[in-house]
Amino acid sequence: MSDNLCLRVLLDIERRKPNLLAYLKVKDTPTTNNLIECFNSHIEGRLKTIKGFESFEHADLWLNGYFLRRRLRKFTDCTGRFKHLNGRCSLEISSKMNIDLSTFF
Repeated sequence: MSDNLCLRVLLDIERRKPNLLAYLKVKDTPTTNNLIECFNSHIEGRLKTIKGFESFEHADLWLNGYFLRRRLRKFTDCTGRFKHLNGRCSLEISSKMNIDLSTFF
């Protein structure tokens, strides 16, 4: 991998830092939990079955689609104090109040 590519990736991460760390500004949001590990394990399992991508662009497209699907998919198995989340998607819960998500469903 070239140093120029690494530099561009690091600059892109730095540019998106406010969005990537926005969850830290939400009161009582955990910074680490088993849910994150669950998502990591799930994506690892999905990527093992793929066995590679044709190009970086193809990988980027696939990952964007994967995460978009995860954000728009409704919760179905929440129990206990999270039961109220069933039937709602994570994007719906975390978006600004005045955004209409019905165009996504």
